[in-house]
Amino acid sequence: MEYLVNMIIVIVFCYYLIIKRDYYSPVFLFMLIWTTIITLYNTRFIALNRIDDSSWLIILVGIVSFLLGYSLMEVYTSRKISQKDVFAEEYINYNYLIVLAIITILLLIPLFVSQFQSFMTTFDLNQNKTNLVLQDVTGIGVVYQYVSRPLQLIMPMLASIIIFKKNPKSKIFVFLCIVILFIEFISGGIKQSMIFFVLYIFLVGKFLGISSSKKKSKLDNKIKILGILLVCVILYFMSTYTNLIESLYLYVVGCIPLFEQAIKADCFLSGGYVYGFSAFQGLFRVVFKLLNTIGLFPPDKLLLLGDEYRFLLETGRDIGQGHMYNSMGTVFYSFYYDGGIVAVVLGMFLFGFVSAKLYDNVKRKNSTYNLLIYVFLIYFIINVESRFEFYSVIQAMGYIFIIILIKPFINKKIKISTKRNE
Repeated sequence: MEYLVNMIIVIVFCYYLIIKRDYYSPVFLFMLIWTTIITLYNTRFIALNRIDDSSWLIILVGIVSFLLGYSLMEVYTSRKISQKDVFAEEYINYNYLIVLAIITILLLIPLFVSQFQSFMTTFDLNQNKTNLVLQDVTGIGVVYQYVSRPLQLIMPMLASIIIFKKNPKSKIFVFLCIVILFIEFISGGIKQSMIFFVLYIFLVGKFLGISSSKKKSKLDNKIKILGILLVCVILYFMSTYTNLIESLYLYVVGCIPLFEQAIKADCFLSGGYVYGFSAFQGLFRVVFKLLNTIGLFPPDKLLLLGDEYRFLLETGRDIGQGHMYNSMGTVFYSFYYDGGIVAVVLGMFLFGFVSAKLYDNVKRKNSTYNLLIYVFLIYFIINVESRFEFYSVIQAMGYIFIIILIKPFINKKIKISTKRNE
């Protein structure tokens, strides 16, 4: 079954690679990620636990459901009259964005100071990450979870777009966001964020189609500078692990055997399905927090059960030959906990459907707001090996902040005309 699934996924990927050739679309990145994961897993470079046919079926059904949802919306949007609004100017309040970035840094300082002191003692960022997970550090609390951490997530996303703006203040904002990334790197030992930041800049730059030699040169120089940061991260990664290739292999493919444990182990689903309180737990937690604040306390059994399942998965589990792996159980387990394979079908179909719509929005009008939503979507796509990202309050609040704190200050335009695309 595993080789049949692999063959099907490779064929579909080749279709998007050779025929569709839209290399910056969510569906291409989605298929690139899953083709890489499944193919590498089947090389058996490290003999991790094999999964049974029923687990492979769920993975295949989830991928196909995403593709069906995406294709359906793609067909619908292709039949609409394609129009683009032409604007003289897009108004962005840089002063506001700079102040918001400074506020984010100030909110993160207590955590940074505590973790920096720990790092200077141990010189081990992995210990900082452990401290953060165990919340054994100063600066962790409601404000961090609901305000500072979500802002820390979305500020670099916005910077990956603002970096291409000509306004002199854009450089100040981008610099402040790089400071935020550095704080995240030290405070949580989180290396992926810098890699993601470089990827965001690359995708946005290519998507904007910067074609003139002068602009292209500036783009290349910016990516090279940020590439140096990426190299620094990789060098640190190499100095931390004795076998870099083995570590990377486990990081990429460990989600496959962990997924089966997530849906088959006796300790999971002991209380039944949670009907949305797994994949969308973060959004529900925000709603419950607001209701609690005004004195309302709705039944939270499913919320607590969903949280219990998540905690069980975050504890290290043996995925083969004594290799421990945690948390990253694929996007499919998030939906499976909500209602089994039916929830996987519905959840992944909607995920694909919405992804196609958001991508169509940015193709029709590449405003800063639409680009920001595109980058936020890319963040969800590149984390499909881990989980559905709305499981967390941080990602849920990040999306809410984009709507209420960012959109009003970056999406005002002076409209001139509308033209039809030929």
